[in-house]
Amino acid sequence: MHNLKILSSAEKDLQKAVLYYLEKDELLAIRFLNDFEETVNDISRWEEAWPLLTGSYRKHLMKQFPYAIFFRSEKDNILIYYVVHCKRDHREIIQDMINEPED
Repeated sequence: MHNLKILSSAEKDLQKAVLYYLEKDELLAIRFLNDFEETVNDISRWEEAWPLLTGSYRKHLMKQFPYAIFFRSEKDNILIYYVVHCKRDHREIIQDMINEPED
């Protein structure tokens, strides 16, 4: 298992998604967070199971919600860059990830 670091860009994405689901139904927001946690745990255990997008960046889809988690491994760390709805243009996200300073 690796150490996980959720970058501020991913924290903002996650917060926005949770607020959206909270407006719909509190249980839906809880389910979303549980799905996020399960997906991140999968990434932590098997980060190389998902194909490379560009460079060392990868994407893993959440199981129950239409979101993708963009990440990369660096030594003993896994950096989570974005938590993005699947309707968004992922090419733009990948370019942003490449240009994003780590925080």
